[in-house]
Amino acid sequence: YQDADIILSISEDTSAYIRDIFGVSEEKIILQRYSIDHQIFKPDDKRKFITYMPRKMGQHSARVISALSNLLPTDWSILPIDNMRENQVASTLSKSIIFLAFSEFEGLPVPPVEAALCGNIVIGYHGQGGKEYWNKPNFINIDQGDIRNFIAKTLETIKLVEQGSIPILSMNKGIINLAEQFSRSNEIKLIKKFNNRAQEKIENRYDL
Repeated sequence: YQDADIILSISEDTSAYIRDIFGVSEEKIILQRYSIDHQIFKPDDKRKFITYMPRKMGQHSARVISALSNLLPTDWSILPIDNMRENQVASTLSKSIIFLAFSEFEGLPVPPVEAALCGNIVIGYHGQGGKEYWNKPNFINIDQGDIRNFIAKTLETIKLVEQGSIPILSMNKGIINLAEQFSRSNEIKLIKKFNNRAQEKIENRYDL
């Protein structure tokens, strides 16, 4: 890190870690973002589905899913997202209402963003990096390891959905904000910033 001229960082949390733990100068760090195609990841005909990714924190997800399976209303289903292509993931998320996030030590977790863009209420762990976009009402935070509250919040959210008490306008505003934050144009803007900084470094090093 000390010898690097430029360091690309995926999230504000990662940047803070590099700066505070490794003592790297702030000016070396450039934030970068991925983009998500919100023409693919978008809400569709919603059904009473709860989705999750079983490959993420298997012990945690198994405990939550096991308990929920016995407590859900009979017309609700839990769908695992596993071994799917991108278009299959998008199609499944677009139809589900709730996504359970089991993120751990991730720079900026992708599945919760994809789920939220598809109109899901995302419940679960932000994996630290996700804190910068984990905003209500689209996201509900659960402290890592709090399985009881994870289950309770999911059941509480189901009741709100059944009662028609979900703040749709606020949810839509959150989706619009996410679509901008993780847009192709924003990704390109940040890449250009990196390119300009790299060009400056090259010119200074070789006195161009």
